[in-house]
This record gives sequence, structure tokens and C-alpha cells, in this order.
Amino acid sequence: MSYLLVGLIVLVALAPLWQFRPSKVQRKQAQLREAAALAGLFVEFRDCPLPDYADRERKQWVFYGARLQPARSKPRESVFWHRVNDGGVTGGVLAAAELPTMGPEQCWLSKPALRPMPDLCSELANSWVAVSVSDNSCGAFWDESGDSDEVQKVAKLMLAWKRLLESPGGVSP
Repeated sequence: MSYLLVGLIVLVALAPLWQFRPSKVQRKQAQLREAAALAGLFVEFRDCPLPDYADRERKQWVFYGARLQPARSKPRESVFWHRVNDGGVTGGVLAAAELPTMGPEQCWLSKPALRPMPDLCSELANSWVAVSVSDNSCGAFWDESGDSDEVQKVAKLMLAWKRLLESPGGVSP
């Protein structure tokens, strides 16, 4: 009986520690971020400069990116491309004539305007809302709604884009 009482007291003392266990969502996010790190990407929260018409509830998005070597001759131009037709992001504000002539699921706009869309954009799932390149990184903004296979696919795309940007005479967007 005394062992039972001691066991009960130990359980009551340890019960508050259960709240520190990660939830299923937190475990999934950690798994995705670990897969990205193992594939050679870094993961961080960044402000995603979506335009005002994009009715997004948050500014901070998870950025999966690859670090770039600084450009030797002149700094790379920072360019941001965002999806404008992924289920009504524009809210109908943009007229059809203002959108690039691509399929509705592949409609991307750049900031600054009229920069050619990287080929990798056409291969991203709808949960990837934007891509960007700067002098020190290239990557994509995501809501982490996929799985580790999607992270592997995006890692291959980002690392290929990194190689292209860093190649001699590297293509700057």
C-alpha cells in the first residue's frame, strides 16, 4: 500500500511536466524543418511582403532557403515573386489583363515588377505562396502544410537555383 501511495505522489508531482511535450503539429513542423536542414536548406521566419490586396492574416511565414555566396562583381538584385491566383489571393482586385499570360494555377507577379519568373515556380505546390532571391539567399515561403517528400522536392529545386545563381556569369533574376 505504501508503494502505491509513493507512486501516486510521484505521478502527481510529474503531471505538470506533460504540458511540455510537443503536440502533433509541433512534431510535424520539427520533422519538416529537420528534413530541410538535412537536405541543405535553412529554415527561418521572415516577413513575407505580400501586397495589400493579398488578404493574408499574417506577415510572418516560414522561409525555406539556400544560402548564396555573395556576388563578386555586383550585388544580386533582390526580387520577390508571389502567387496571385491560388484560390483568390487577389480577391478579384486585379483584372485579367494585369495578370501574366499563364495558366490560372501558375500566375506569379514580381516585385519589382516585370522580372521573369524562375522556372522553379511552375513546380511548386499551391501551399508555397512566394519565392525570393537576394544577395545572400534564395528560397520560398510556405505554410508547412505538406510532408517531408515535398520538402525534399523543394530542396532539390532551391539547390539547383542556387547553383544557377552562383555559376560563372550566374543568372540574376
